[in-house]
Amino acid sequence: SPHEKILEVGAGSGFMGRAITSRLSSSSSKYYVATDASAQNHSNVIQMDYRRALKTFRPSLVIASWMPRNENWTHVFQESSSVNEYLMIGDPTLCGTSDSWISTSSDFRSRTLDKLSSLQICRYDHFLFNGSFKSRSITRSFTRC
Repeated sequence: SPHEKILEVGAGSGFMGRAITSRLSSSSSKYYVATDASAQNHSNVIQMDYRRALKTFRPSLVIASWMPRNENWTHVFQESSSVNEYLMIGDPTLCGTSDSWISTSSDFRSRTLDKLSSLQICRYDHFLFNGSFKSRSITRSFTRC
């Protein structure tokens, strides 16, 4: 397909997907789909678990925002031949497992997207007494080598 497929897994209410698709032009070569295993009454989220979504849509980019605690879907992302990159978004101490946030495959290299991470905010962040802000949420990119 001439279109780059972007798959969001665990999309919840679809809030992020709506924000992203509103910024894609109609002439964009990017195709965005949001999925969640328990999606209910969200018109822009397809009810589908991440394994089936990967097989169905064969995306080049996967976005996992706030992966459920103590679950690790990243090995399935890495095993999917269509996936060239995946993004983990959230607090590494609360999302996924510790292995979700490191590259456990020699086929993928990882890096924290500092500029994007600096724009994130979550309910577990802290405003410090000196007026500064401590964010716990980050975005980490895993790119196929």
